[in-house]
Amino acid sequence: MTRYAKILCIDVGGTYTKYSLLRLDKKSNPSPHKEKTVTGKGFLPFIKGIINKYKKGDFDCTSIGFPGITTEKMKISAENINVKNLDLSDVSLNKPIYIANDVFCNALAQLNKNEDKKVRVLVIIGTSIAMALIHEGKIITGKNNIFGEVSDIGFELGMLYLKNNNLTDFSFIKNLSNLESVKYFNKVSELIKLISAIFAPDQIVFGGGVVFHHWSKEFRLKLKESTKQLFSMYRPEINFQQEKDFDNIKGISLLPTYMQKI
Repeated sequence: MTRYAKILCIDVGGTYTKYSLLRLDKKSNPSPHKEKTVTGKGFLPFIKGIINKYKKGDFDCTSIGFPGITTEKMKISAENINVKNLDLSDVSLNKPIYIANDVFCNALAQLNKNEDKKVRVLVIIGTSIAMALIHEGKIITGKNNIFGEVSDIGFELGMLYLKNNNLTDFSFIKNLSNLESVKYFNKVSELIKLISAIFAPDQIVFGGGVVFHHWSKEFRLKLKESTKQLFSMYRPEINFQQEKDFDNIKGISLLPTYMQKI
């Protein structure tokens, strides 16, 4: 197995893309740059442009997390960045490249910092919404490391849903007496109930851009209180990631080692 000292980590989001060069030999902390994601036909030149900001000797490999699915041939598809079967195999200056779903990468970071055997469900709400299941020290996924793409079954909680409904002013989420905010809160509560009933996790961990920037302290506290009414004998602990922890970037830096082991 090749151990990479310098990894160029790229965290592609439906709205913004963050990237950082991590020195694993020096245990460097992420200090990512941030750019507006270019979607559709402009996505490939956009990714190449990020990589070309660095010289060939600056990094040993490139690791990319993105909101979609990939095949073994490095072709990606993601609706919220408007790409389908896009080949990324030649973008990395002839260096090795590793690609996986962004929430899967986030789960790698959770495994790295939590060595217990708790069952955790990650719920990442950004442009859309996706999940990851960690069960007793292992990430459980379906095909191509994908799990829990619940935006497709009516849980429209992300930015795409809000924009499509002309709710571009997110202040309504902070005011729980507002009708729209109550509707939104109820949708989140329904998702918590579904996750709890199916997976019975010890923890449900929320993260992502909408959670970081648009879920107020009051909103979070009310969610925690709501779980007390789920079941008489069981309820999950509700936690929230912090943006400053850069869990996606940290997980993306772990992806090359993980991919070489499987």
